[in-house]
Amino acid sequence: MKHFYCLFILLTLLVRAVSSSYALGFPLYTEVEFAKLSNEVLINPEYTGNIGAIRGFDIKGSLIADKSMRVEQTVDGWYRILFPGSLLRELVVTGRKGSLRVFVTSEKKKANAIDEFYPVNEPVVVLGQLDLTLVSGIKVDISRPSEFDVAVLDHKSGSFIKGDIVAICDNQLGIKFKGLPDTVVSKEGGMRVSLKLSERIFNLDLSAWGYNIFVSETDVEKPAFIKAQVFGLPEETRLRFKFRALAGQKIIPETVTATVGEINSGKPLATVVTSIPGFQPLSVSVEKTS
Repeated sequence: MKHFYCLFILLTLLVRAVSSSYALGFPLYTEVEFAKLSNEVLINPEYTGNIGAIRGFDIKGSLIADKSMRVEQTVDGWYRILFPGSLLRELVVTGRKGSLRVFVTSEKKKANAIDEFYPVNEPVVVLGQLDLTLVSGIKVDISRPSEFDVAVLDHKSGSFIKGDIVAICDNQLGIKFKGLPDTVVSKEGGMRVSLKLSERIFNLDLSAWGYNIFVSETDVEKPAFIKAQVFGLPEETRLRFKFRALAGQKIIPETVTATVGEINSGKPLATVVTSIPGFQPLSVSVEKTS
């Protein structure tokens, strides 16, 4: 099976700073991918702040009228958004801190109904960030979502790094981690996630991998090398990088396929030349081909 991930990069350090801190003045934009949506979604207020606008779309893609929507708060401050009589395909919530988009994934994984938790898609750590959706085959009590905790093991230090549960729908948890080291993925491609739901603790061993992309510093009209680092995959695994030049940029070549061993040798994947000074954003998709 092929895996497809898109990334919009403002150089490694800049992306990490913008994505991890609203305090820098950048509003948050977060996406959560669920296997399915019902007519009720719980939202973590840390990712939206006070809600100013909500747009819901039904399974046909039509905008649901505001009068069909109801917003409540749980006893611990989370937002409960309800669309009685409607099945959602997409939900966009905008508040003072940022926007949150919740949507249905096009890639669905089937699992045994008795599985405690399983990921919707293969976990991939990109520039220290991990978006993970876990689905449970057992009933989850979501009356007090702020009591839930999630963390991932750093195999190097032996300690756990906490993440956030961003949204909940039925038995699905949308989770986000920021600032992760590469060592949350073992050399064999393993990841340990610990999930605490009220009084119950689940330890999940998942298959995972990840990558970082680096752009060397350069001046206007001078080429800069684009390199990558991949972890958690065998050296013979082949990855395809597809770059899309943005305004003022020229990237050569725009499509590159290489093994993990070749990528991690430090060999440049491509070069970018720009006519616009300052930090260079990159639009790139990464696809596992073997």
